[in-house]
Amino acid sequence: MLPCEDAISGVRIDFVFSVTPYERSAIDRAHEHLLNGVAVKFASPDDIIVHKLVAGRPRDRDDVKSILLKLGSIDLEYVRHWLRQFEETTNHPLGEHARRFAWQLGPLGRCK
Repeated sequence: MLPCEDAISGVRIDFVFSVTPYERSAIDRAHEHLLNGVAVKFASPDDIIVHKLVAGRPRDRDDVKSILLKLGSIDLEYVRHWLRQFEETTNHPLGEHARRFAWQLGPLGRCK
C-alpha cells in the first residue's frame, strides 16, 4: 500500500497494488464511481473492515463499528475467511481484540 496526500486539499488516498491473493480479491471487488468525471475504484466495505481489523488500532476498531452501523450488514464469511488467511499466512495471530470483534458479529454481520 502506498499512502498519499494531496498537499492542497489534504485528501488522503491509499494506492493498493495487487501482490497477494487477498489484494487481488480486494481490487476485483472494488466499487467504481465517477469523481469529477474520472472513474475511481473504492474498496468494498468488507475489505475496508478486513484492513482495519488487521491493523488493529483503536481508531480502526471504531471505524469498523461506524461502517457496521451505517451498512447494517457485511459479507461475514468473506471477512472471516481473509482474517483466517492473514493469521495462517503470516503465522502471526491477529490481536485478541480483532479476533473477538470479528467473531462476535451476528449472522448478518451486525454487532451483537
